[in-house]
Amino acid sequence: MPKVIQLTESQFNQLVLEEKQAVVLCEAFAGMDLKQALENAKKYIKNGVKIGAVIAALAATYNLNDADKEKISNFLTSTFTQNNNNTQNTMANTFDSEKFNNQVNAVNEYMRSVASLNGYNPNDIQLTPQEIVKQCYAHNFKISNLLAHLHQESCFGLTPRARKTNSPFSVGSWDNGSNKTTYATQDDSIDSFLNLIEKDYMRDGKTYQDLISGKNSFVNFQNNRYAQDPNYEKKIQQLTNRVEKAYPILGELQ
Repeated sequence: MPKVIQLTESQFNQLVLEEKQAVVLCEAFAGMDLKQALENAKKYIKNGVKIGAVIAALAATYNLNDADKEKISNFLTSTFTQNNNNTQNTMANTFDSEKFNNQVNAVNEYMRSVASLNGYNPNDIQLTPQEIVKQCYAHNFKISNLLAHLHQESCFGLTPRARKTNSPFSVGSWDNGSNKTTYATQDDSIDSFLNLIEKDYMRDGKTYQDLISGKNSFVNFQNNRYAQDPNYEKKIQQLTNRVEKAYPILGELQ
């Protein structure tokens, strides 16, 4: 009979986070040969991505067998432990579970307080704070920026249209009331939104800050605006500042 392993909440969060990292890396490795992917993998690990997530992504992308996975694991591990006794400890401590949980609590408190101020019942919020923080970690996206979009578009998924489509970012929803995109849950929309921003808007060296820094600057690679509102960028920046003033920890990256 297999042994049952009990995980703490922080351990569970860490495992889920690593899985999300692996998914993001699979997309990053797409189109590369294995040699190129290994070079990029070293850069990701240097920037804090866990070796386990990198190997999982490599295995999924290139259909590696167990022997190949072991070779790559040994290669990556030796690369970052040779002549550097502190590297292994640094990687082991990359995920700060206490900070993660504090950010989850802050997201929950902020969404509930804003919902109440706008006349909604906080208990009707369907977005889960844990998923918001996990997805921001996976995409290296500031939580305060994500909350600004959720507030502006649907007051955290509480508007009637967002509840109908489970699209709290209004992706696929038009001003004439038509809806092109729906999701099984509101949490499912988060990764989709972040991928859209990364692939369609943050291209050719653009950063997220570039998108919200000026008038008519939130445009994609086809030069189409994200929103028709001419003051959209200003509103997002103001809401971001509001989040970070109330909870500075939500303006910090992982």
